[in-house]
Amino acid sequence: MALYAQASHKREVIKAREYQIRPNTGQDQTVALQKVIRKIQAINHPVTLVFEPGQYDFYYKTATQAPYYISNTSGKEELDTEVKTIAILLKDIKGLTIEGNGALFMLHGKMTSLVADNCRDLTIHNLQFDYARPTMSEFTLTAVTNDYIDVKVNPDSWYRIKDSILYWYGENWDGEKTPPRLFTCVYTPVDSALHFVNAGWKRLTQAKRAAEIGENKVRFYQNKHTGDKLGGAVGDVYTVRDITRDEVGLFLLQSKNIRLDNVQMHFMHGLGIVSQFCTNLHFNHLRCAPRSQTDRICASTADMAHFSGCNGKITVENSFLAAHMMIRSISMVPI
Repeated sequence: MALYAQASHKREVIKAREYQIRPNTGQDQTVALQKVIRKIQAINHPVTLVFEPGQYDFYYKTATQAPYYISNTSGKEELDTEVKTIAILLKDIKGLTIEGNGALFMLHGKMTSLVADNCRDLTIHNLQFDYARPTMSEFTLTAVTNDYIDVKVNPDSWYRIKDSILYWYGENWDGEKTPPRLFTCVYTPVDSALHFVNAGWKRLTQAKRAAEIGENKVRFYQNKHTGDKLGGAVGDVYTVRDITRDEVGLFLLQSKNIRLDNVQMHFMHGLGIVSQFCTNLHFNHLRCAPRSQTDRICASTADMAHFSGCNGKITVENSFLAAHMMIRSISMVPI
């Protein structure tokens, strides 16, 4: 008979280091963590998985591939598959506490950071998630003239210039090879507001030409034949994203008694934290914002927290869910 339900059963502590999961190595920790998770799945009593402080790297090539249908994301009318690329998959697990001790989980490639599927009594504590190359590209206007505009590209926004056209790319996506559906917003410091810009990136792609004028510095020359003048004010920050929601930040599915405590989501692709058909959720000291040292302004391409078909008690407290998100801080869809 399973002993999990007995309150007297001692909680087991598993240290990630003992399973060759070590911080600050730059090496892929995905496979090693998957092995630990499989071990935890077979345990019938509460477990605390402890990480040391530091950065742990997770790469898309070794991530789990699994189909998930997620509320308010891109369906088959936009994609030919529902398969998600998942850095950490927690499935059918009870009584797990993940103690991050402030660790940073760095994702390499477009993927969902963590999925909790049919989990019970799960706590994630003191943990950060970020992208090495966010799918949101950002640049700041440094000069605006009648003949050109100059921009400073955020170092996390990788690009190449080919045949005088600027293309964005990442670790498992390339805007040159697979042209994305790009959408542009502009953050204006004068009023601390984020504005939707119709055809904003299209105007830049129709510039007469783009040229690199320094490290992460690009000049777009005005194309007077298009009729669309490149404009804005010095200091404005452009954000450019693919509107396809093929992944999310964190996905909770058919799970109960889930607690996120002092969790920081520094970037989430597609949609933010999605809770679907879950019961009793408690988000405390949740922070959705870029790390200050990155100088980025956006932490999500859409809603920070999305609840769909959930019940029981849902609590979000002592949290910061802004950081110039593209749509809403919190959205809820009833059963």
